[in-house]
Amino acid sequence: MGKPAAQQAPKVILISLDGAQPDLISAFLDSDAMSRHSGLGIIRRRGVSARQNITATPSLTTVSHITIATGSSAVHNDIPGNTFHPVGASIASSISGFAAPIGGYDIDPLGPSVTPTAEPLWVTLRAAGPKIKVNKTMALVRNIDVAPTIMSILGVEPETTVDGRVLSKIFRN
Repeated sequence: MGKPAAQQAPKVILISLDGAQPDLISAFLDSDAMSRHSGLGIIRRRGVSARQNITATPSLTTVSHITIATGSSAVHNDIPGNTFHPVGASIASSISGFAAPIGGYDIDPLGPSVTPTAEPLWVTLRAAGPKIKVNKTMALVRNIDVAPTIMSILGVEPETTVDGRVLSKIFRN
């Protein structure tokens, strides 16, 4: 007899559609303006989706993505915009929010902070791995709530710098 096939760990893929409101995507799928049998239709049916999203402030791509990744607002994750002026840098310089160090930077020498004020979710996920069942829908989701919710599911207490709330209580059974 051969050995049973090893079960692979499930993969988590987070798709962020910049500017796509969950209610509009649902309306397009429900009206057949978008196919329910391909693309986002399959993802909604077989994956995890949100009915509503309350974005970060300011409503910018980088700010929202870092908020999702850390569960912290710009005040704590130190990514205030798509581009910004790093304190301590020359007046003519700017930094891309996409390339900026998450959780702040040190001034001397200028670079990522040795004591960051926020930690990205993937650091926690590498240590524990997610345990979310497929086909779950969250009722009301703010970008800021994603990281602390996943941390809670993993049994990890969110840091005090996390501004979001844990949404586990509103997951559907």
